[in-house]
Amino acid sequence: PVQRRLEFLYHLEKLPSFQTAVEVGVQKGILAKKSLDIWQSCTEYILVDLWGKEEGYNEPGTDTTADKDQNLQQTRGRMRKWEASN
Repeated sequence: PVQRRLEFLYHLEKLPSFQTAVEVGVQKGILAKKSLDIWQSCTEYILVDLWGKEEGYNEPGTDTTADKDQNLQQTRGRMRKWEASN
């Protein structure tokens, strides 16, 4: 279940000495938003994903370019709150 998979996020609030993270495979930014909502001491959160077509790389799955564009836009929308603080 999703709830069980996200339980680890609540450990972030107990790690005040950690301030930086890198998330690889962001897709729609759901985990990033949930992490940043909880993790108040985070000062840098780097998002890594292939939201577009990369020549010579065949990604598994059925996402189209339009799907990837929509994922990127959703991620940007979810991250807007933290963009202003940079």
